[in-house]
Amino acid sequence: MSKLLNFLKNILKTDTVKLDVITKYPQRFLEYKFQKHPISNVMKTSDDGLKMIEKSEGTVLKIYLDQAGLETIGIGHLLTPEDKASDRFKDGITKEQALELLRDDVKIAEDAVNSLVKVSLTQNQFDALVDFTFNLGVGALSKSSLLKKLNAGDHAAVPAEFMKWNKVRNPKTGQLEPLAGLTKRRQKEADLWNR
Repeated sequence: MSKLLNFLKNILKTDTVKLDVITKYPQRFLEYKFQKHPISNVMKTSDDGLKMIEKSEGTVLKIYLDQAGLETIGIGHLLTPEDKASDRFKDGITKEQALELLRDDVKIAEDAVNSLVKVSLTQNQFDALVDFTFNLGVGALSKSSLLKKLNAGDHAAVPAEFMKWNKVRNPKTGQLEPLAGLTKRRQKEADLWNR
């Protein structure tokens, strides 16, 4: 708690807000503080980046099972327990609803890239990392040598690091094997990174 208070004291140097109010209502304070002083380095996926994800994921307007056997709809939207309980997708969705779900879902990947990457990125580099994270998950990015090399300033290593993530485990042999679709997707990310 003392680390939080010290952090808050540092960002409060220009504001006159009592610390006891902050400790009782930290979420409200942070919402106020970042509306008043927004974080300037937060990036968003470009329209081209969203189109790349859409093309890679495909668009299916009815519930289907993805390659891992998980119920999915739209553009790679995994059904949550709440989605399943509400039956809101039982009759399918429109293309516009699929795009809206994508915009919401991609925020998780955007937030991860914005918080985990400590170096400057171009828009294309950001979009490539968001596609990678959207496809493989935040855990894959956070534990990857790709992220370690990037945060060490080695931007040139990233395309080769993308290409390491093209495998799936064969359920019969237990071995990791390249998957053509993942290889193609990683190559698109590498190409976008270098543009």
